[in-house]
Amino acid sequence: MHIDELARLAGCDPDTVRYYEGLGLIAGAGADDDRIYGDADVERMRVIVRGRSLGLDVEGIRGLLATSTRPRREVPSGPLIRKGRLRSGQ
Repeated sequence: MHIDELARLAGCDPDTVRYYEGLGLIAGAGADDDRIYGDADVERMRVIVRGRSLGLDVEGIRGLLATSTRPRREVPSGPLIRKGRLRSGQ
């Protein structure tokens, strides 16, 4: 998708996307200045827009983005859980 579509889906305008590209919070244009974005870019811009609406500064948004892109740990289920507690091997 192009920048107009990304901006629309993220709830901002194309200049806002370019601004955060300039700050390195979202991937910038390619060598030929043609910007093509994917779903991950939409989610990243949504995090940025939401962070700004909550009053975060650029460094706060960087931290938020770092946290939101970390892989999630799997939560144990099934036979690993017994009466609300993990089996400890005892």
